[in-house]
Amino acid sequence: MKNMLPYYKRYPRDFIEGTIGLDLELKGAYAILLDLIYMQGGQLPDDERYISGLLGCKPNRWKKIRDELIALGKIEEIDGKISNSRALLELNQIKSYVEAQRNNGRQSNKNKQIEEAAENNRLSHPEPEPEPEEKKKPAASKKGTRIPEDFEPDLQAAVDAGLRPERALTEAAKFKDYFKAAPGQKGVKLDWAATWRNWFRSAIERQGGPRGSPARGQSAFREHQDEVTRNLERMANGRDSDISGEQPAFDLEPTAFRSDRTSTARKP
Repeated sequence: MKNMLPYYKRYPRDFIEGTIGLDLELKGAYAILLDLIYMQGGQLPDDERYISGLLGCKPNRWKKIRDELIALGKIEEIDGKISNSRALLELNQIKSYVEAQRNNGRQSNKNKQIEEAAENNRLSHPEPEPEPEEKKKPAASKKGTRIPEDFEPDLQAAVDAGLRPERALTEAAKFKDYFKAAPGQKGVKLDWAATWRNWFRSAIERQGGPRGSPARGQSAFREHQDEVTRNLERMANGRDSDISGEQPAFDLEPTAFRSDRTSTARKP
């Protein structure tokens, strides 16, 4: 008897589900046949006396069991050998795994031998002392350049910082014209992107702060408008004694307004 494996993977769920509908005799015979097939390396000789003896039945009974299992697709008989497709697949996988482990072991031994030989060679032939390295020359400092012909100021950065879009376009054109015409070292910079950022930040300060901040004239007009609103509310509430009887006249233009105390306020 060829003892191929002392054990093998057994899948109880697969066996139970795959033998539903079989009687106890067929299930028992099938389980023992699988053990014999694995023990024989996937090919069990179809020996009637040998198999029936292990099953504990007469040869004629074994023939009937074999034919039923073949008809059900549980086993197959080819050239006097009984096998099972699942068993053949599992055995091939086991064989591949064993071969891979064996090759890994050979490679590990080979690597170990190479390392030992290299170590022996290093001990017998010590490496010469390395020559002192030449001192590296310090890297030359970065030199500035004139504004590149293809340089385009980052308009989005200027707008995000608070410059109005139309003002950003104007400042970009002024920036390029200025530095193209700048003489000597005045037109030489190390970092043109940083130079542009400094330029539009200065433009934002001249603009009176980021876009969206109220202009000075608009702020004064707002204060004047609030004062007139408060006076009108006091008149409506009957507290016009607080008012001298004269109301300031004002223009609706946000940057031009006046207070005229000479006109008489019209009462509502």
